[in-house]
Amino acid sequence: MSISDYQPPVAKLLNYGDCRYHKEWLNYVRALNLEEKHIPELIKMATDEELNQGDPDSQEVWSPVHAWRALGQLKAKEATSQHWVC
Repeated sequence: MSISDYQPPVAKLLNYGDCRYHKEWLNYVRALNLEEKHIPELIKMATDEELNQGDPDSQEVWSPVHAWRALGQLKAKEATSQHWVC
């Protein structure tokens, strides 16, 4: 999937960058007004091979982590059956 294929508000996660420097997880649901309808796109981002294997110095490479965290905050049961790329 191309980076340009992601739609707001999920696309905003592409710019969140390195999450190692945040003391606590961001509240993605509140910050982006995420809802159940965004779960399929968050799963696509979390499992996107291009993003997961992207340039380690880019902001976008961190977006699957942010998507995974957002799925957790949404308690997305749909995400539990996915094959995760690590």
